[in-house]
Amino acid sequence: MSLLVLAMLVAAGCTADLGTVQLQTQEASPVISSIDPGSGPFGTRVTISGGGFTPNGNTVNFGRTVNGAKENKTAAPDVSSADGTRLVFTLNRTVTLCPPGGCFDEVLTAGTYDVVITNPKGQSNAVRFTITE
Repeated sequence: MSLLVLAMLVAAGCTADLGTVQLQTQEASPVISSIDPGSGPFGTRVTISGGGFTPNGNTVNFGRTVNGAKENKTAAPDVSSADGTRLVFTLNRTVTLCPPGGCFDEVLTAGTYDVVITNPKGQSNAVRFTITE
């Protein structure tokens, strides 16, 4: 029943048992507001600030286009956030991932990447980071 119809019935003195109304809320997807520093070599400690980060299960992805082909790499899997607004990780050249079916290495190289966070709430906006040698 719409709220307008309900308001009209109440104004007319009618009553109705509508039962229980349940509202479902969807948590906001992660959002990156800044990355500090904006560039650095392997071994750099990187801080991503924003919101919508989960206590664990945040994945830092680095993406770019190379020779017309999209390249997406996991730079840091399962990064935790104590307060939902900050992620801190060390930029490594190689990250070993072990999904079902076997392990493999993600290898990053120098260049400019779009950094995106994924977690159970969704995918964030992209922010630029440059890996230097």
